Amino acid sequence: MGLAVSKEIVRPFKVLRNWAYEDAVSLLREYKAKDYDFGIDADSVTNLLQTIRPDLPDSIGSQMVGYFSKTHNGFLNSLSLVLGIAFFCL
Repeated sequence: MGLAVSKEIVRPFKVLRNWAYEDAVSLLREYKAKDYDFGIDADSVTNLLQTIRPDLPDSIGSQMVGYFSKTHNGFLNSLSLVLGIAFFCL
């Protein structure tokens, strides 16, 4: 139990597999420093993530919103995003 991934990790989460814990901490600091809203849209997600990893595609925000948004209203819970990324960190 816990020795292998039991499900295939789908895009856009594959790009998070090589994030280090320090990246997640930097993401949280950036989120707090820029005073982002609790619910953030795709553009905000892209800006936030590209601050830490500039090589991420411009579509990363809309992909994340698509996976994390329960109501499909174009926003996601920023806490879900940060914790989700921390989950994938090495």
